[in-house]
Amino acid sequence: MFSGLRISLRLGLAFALSTLLSVALGLIAVYETRVMNDQWQTFKQGVLAKRSASTNAISALGDGVHHFKNFIIRGGDYAKRFGDDMSAVDRVADDYKRAGNISAEEEKALASVHAATATYRHDMETLVALREKKADVAELDKAVKGADKAIDAAIARLRELTEESTKRADAELMAVGAQAERLALAALALVVLISVLSAVLITRSITRPLAKAVAVSNALAGGDLAVQIEVNSRDETGQLLAAMQNMVARLKQVIDGQRALVAAANRGDFKARVDLAGLEGFQKEMGEGLNQLVATTGASIDDVVRVMGAVSEGDLTSGIVKPYEGAFGELKQYTNNTLAKLAQIISEVRGSADSLSGAAEEVNATAQSLSQSSSEQAAGVEETSASIEQMTASISQNTENAKVTDGMAAKAAKEATEGGEAVKSTVAAMKQIAKKIGIIDD
Repeated sequence: MFSGLRISLRLGLAFALSTLLSVALGLIAVYETRVMNDQWQTFKQGVLAKRSASTNAISALGDGVHHFKNFIIRGGDYAKRFGDDMSAVDRVADDYKRAGNISAEEEKALASVHAATATYRHDMETLVALREKKADVAELDKAVKGADKAIDAAIARLRELTEESTKRADAELMAVGAQAERLALAALALVVLISVLSAVLITRSITRPLAKAVAVSNALAGGDLAVQIEVNSRDETGQLLAAMQNMVARLKQVIDGQRALVAAANRGDFKARVDLAGLEGFQKEMGEGLNQLVATTGASIDDVVRVMGAVSEGDLTSGIVKPYEGAFGELKQYTNNTLAKLAQIISEVRGSADSLSGAAEEVNATAQSLSQSSSEQAAGVEETSASIEQMTASISQNTENAKVTDGMAAKAAKEATEGGEAVKSTVAAMKQIAKKIGIIDD
């Protein structure tokens, strides 16, 4: 159904649909909120204003009753305060009327309030006149009993009417709220249903090709380059599978080239190279890296072979001069160090051979001196001279062998050194013998 559409377009359609549904739900909520707000404004401007006015009237009446009684008991300025309280009651009654939507019963109750405040003021005037005549408290109280009851009854009626209005407004608000709730729930259910349906369809259209791509990726991760990749759509997942087809082809090219390269290297052929035609990016870098590795390895081995060939011919002056890094650099260093050590050992062997030759001549001279000093030791000296001559011949032969056989150089040096020490010890012994023979001759 959606295979011909790009994933971005599908997701865009889904988001657009969700947005439209959300906008519709929001408009419904806004409309119902405005209806409720209008109801609330009506309630606030009418019922709440009336309730506030009736409450203020009760408060003002209470203050008036208090000041009225205080005037009876104490006189003073309580009459003026009482007058202010009654004016406040009248103003509150006017506020109540300005709230609007006044019923006939409310008009009647408001008229009763104004009439009762007028009567109450008249009672206060009576008290003022009696107090001027020096009437006592009992006479004052008896003259004006129950004057506040008419006002209280009228205000109570207003409160009752206000409560009825409050209940009606509350019922209307509840009805509007219930209707808004029903509409919101219905719209929400519709939005959820359409969103879930579109999400399922779009998700399936995306996840199924992705599942194929994942399966192909897992096969490739397992080293299976023979996996079959089928491209059945033109969306991003189809493009992904097509790209994976191309990647598999390039990987096969790189891996086949690598196999051929390794096989050639195992045969000692470092001239083979990976074919870089058509490769790009990391695949090309990998091929170039393999080619460079084989080239470097081949060059390093060629240098070592050249040097070892020169050594086999007796040439210890040939070394590796090309720059190498890492293990190749270490191989170069060790090869050159080996040449230097061999040259040093051979030089030392030559020096030791020369020293042995001088020592042999000294032994021969000492033997001749001993022969002249004592005829009795002649035979021993002749035998010693013969041994020395044989040792000298052996040392000379060792020297020649050291020059010919580079691999036996170290061993020859050691034997030569030990032979030199032995000859020196022999010379010292001969000197001691000669000294003792001289003592005997004396």
